[in-house]
Amino acid sequence: MSFVVVLLGLGVLAAVGAGIYLAGAKAVKRSADRSLQIVPGVELDVPANWYGSHEAEARLHRRLRDAVASVRSAAASDASLAVTLGQLEEHALRLDRHLINIARLPASTRQPQVAEATRAVETFEELTAQTITGATSFAVDSSTSDLTRLTEELGALEAARQEVEEIDRRQRGEA
Repeated sequence: MSFVVVLLGLGVLAAVGAGIYLAGAKAVKRSADRSLQIVPGVELDVPANWYGSHEAEARLHRRLRDAVASVRSAAASDASLAVTLGQLEEHALRLDRHLINIARLPASTRQPQVAEATRAVETFEELTAQTITGATSFAVDSSTSDLTRLTEELGALEAARQEVEEIDRRQRGEA
């Protein structure tokens, strides 16, 4: 009888331990997923390994996330940045989608795309730095022209990515 009680006790302890472990694992995963979001609450199909990956696309993703977060932080104390923040977030999401698409390309065709994306992220970081340092004096018109230029760059990057995918399909005979 006491043997059965001991076994039941161990079973209950194991079940409680497993429950605690699973709850902790879920909390860690939710936290990691949130840390991958460029804009809080907006989930993209970001590869899970980008959390700590050293791949170029993952590093660029984290740079975008950090740039947007810095403007969001500045906007918390300067309401005049709200419109600019919204525009920056929109462009960051477009650029992040492009990075996700680049990561899906065959490794042999990624390098030119990564180089273009790196330049776009650098431009975006410069824009966010100007936004923060100019804070209340930063003109929305100025940010709009910079964002328009960034949008054009993103369009060119997307066209180039599609061209590379088409070439790759033809090489594989999928035409």
